[in-house]
Amino acid sequence: MLSADGTALVHARRLDHDFCPAVPKTPRKKPHHSSVFIVKRNSHVSILFSAEESGGRWFHTRGMRKFGRPDLSLHDVPDKYEKAAIELCNRFIELQAAGGRIPDGQEIQMPSLPGGLVCRHKGSLDDPDFNNVHVEIQFPANR
Repeated sequence: MLSADGTALVHARRLDHDFCPAVPKTPRKKPHHSSVFIVKRNSHVSILFSAEESGGRWFHTRGMRKFGRPDLSLHDVPDKYEKAAIELCNRFIELQAAGGRIPDGQEIQMPSLPGGLVCRHKGSLDDPDFNNVHVEIQFPANR
């Protein structure tokens, strides 16, 4: 769930002690569902990019493993879609940090991005680019 200022509201039961010291290390006898902690947009996840030989850029995240979710990877992003690619990453970060999942084969539907973009689950925890599994979104050539 997002607040009006773009922060993700995450229930305490989804967090661990390393993420938020206010969460007790030992489980409570009765679930306590009234505590909500605010996670500022991208305070725990980085969006990185680098140039690719195709002329586009590779956008990818690091840090989603903290939420038990896959990182993101967008290859061959043309210059004209860079802002939209960052917005897509931010939306998926917030969705996953709040407990949502990205289904394998999910088509991306954003007016600011071209059609035909599909999410594919890839990688492993041993992947040095992510130290995590990831969701791959490949931009088609000549976009």
